[in-house]
Amino acid sequence: KQWYQRRVRGSVWGVHYDEPTGFVFVGEYDDVRLSMLNQCGERVAYTEVFADKMTTVGNTVLVEDYYQNIYEYTFDCKEGYFGRNCLKQCGYCSPDGGECNDGLYGDGKCTCKQGYSGEYCDIQYGRLDSFQTLQYANPQDPLKDRNSWRAFAIDIDLDGNIYVGPYSSVSGFLVGIQVFAPNGTYLKSIANGKLFGIKSLKIDHTTSLMYVAEYDNSRVTYWNIHTGVGSTLYYDWSGPASIAIDQTRRLLYVTNGVEPAHIMVYDLVGSQFIKMINQT
Repeated sequence: KQWYQRRVRGSVWGVHYDEPTGFVFVGEYDDVRLSMLNQCGERVAYTEVFADKMTTVGNTVLVEDYYQNIYEYTFDCKEGYFGRNCLKQCGYCSPDGGECNDGLYGDGKCTCKQGYSGEYCDIQYGRLDSFQTLQYANPQDPLKDRNSWRAFAIDIDLDGNIYVGPYSSVSGFLVGIQVFAPNGTYLKSIANGKLFGIKSLKIDHTTSLMYVAEYDNSRVTYWNIHTGVGSTLYYDWSGPASIAIDQTRRLLYVTNGVEPAHIMVYDLVGSQFIKMINQT
């Protein structure tokens, strides 16, 4: 083949084609170097060496000089490139959270450092300051005075997304569950404009249903965290304040926040109220 001559000046002391990888290794007299060329004839790596013979195993080259000394050189793609021909370039990868899996045998994906996750390794865990930008209200909500908002209800899904139930001191103002990414970025609102006086929420990871206790609305509702579809589970409960689900995912327990204190038990499978447990 003649294409490599355009990349090599002067005479050469050796040429070897490695069939498994498709690379051509060229020993150059005048430039005193050993070069690795890809199938397009592009020099993807080189090292300064002057020798007489060579043999290759993959991207490793064994070189013998005139004094019968043998040296081993391992070639790879330059930083940020990967694949058999070193022609593919890595995409975006957070410089703080990860690094590209580059090189001849790399796949170009981000490899995350400890404490980081996500496709681009840009989601960091364990830093409280990463949540400082989280706001309880959907930026699209019409409420002007954000200082009237508080939050008592919070839960996390299997993807690490944060679900916050805002509680407004503005009488009769309807809200929704605000959903944020693990880094605090606002994602969406569920049941926006349909809830009032939220005190607690609980996600059932098996069914993807989120149960919401509306203290000021005297009811418990449920919503699919993916589709946003939901309805009222039970109405006319006196001040539902906190929620728990048993391990069988059959029974829902709801405490009230008013006197007399009691616990309400609801059968999720049978869709019916079972009993009330009075606290003494």
